Amino acid sequence: MEEGCTDETLAEWVRAEQPNFDWKRYGFQEFSEFLNYAQDKLLVRVSPQEEQGLLVHLGPEFHPPAVPEPAPEAVSDEQPEEDEPQPVVAGQPTARTPKPKRSPRKRAAADGDAEPPRPRRSTRKKTTE
Repeated sequence: MEEGCTDETLAEWVRAEQPNFDWKRYGFQEFSEFLNYAQDKLLVRVSPQEEQGLLVHLGPEFHPPAVPEPAPEAVSDEQPEEDEPQPVVAGQPTARTPKPKRSPRKRAAADGDAEPPRPRRSTRKKTTE
C-alpha cells in the first residue's frame, strides 16, 4: 500500500482477510464506491491511472502528522553588552566626536562703510520705582 495498489488488488486482499465482508450490505454497489467513501473519510487516497485503473494509497489518517518546525528566534532591538568599535568613515560624524563650534559673528567694519553695530538688548525686566 505504501507505493499504492490497484483497486482490484485491494478488493482481493479485503476478501482474503475478511471473507464475510460485503460492501453491498453497506449500500455500495461497487468496490470503487466504497473506496470513494473511504477517501472522503481520509482513510485512502484514490487516483485514476490510464494503464492500471484506480490506484489506491494510504490516506492522511494513516500517516503521522508532520513534526512542527521550530519557531524562529526573536530578533531583539537591544544591542549586545559588549559593543565592537564602530568603523570610522571619513566625512561622517561619529558618536564620540564633539559638535563643531560655531564661528563667532562677524562685526561690522569700523571704516564707516557699514552700519554701526546695534547695542545689545538686555533680557532683564526694568523695574520702575
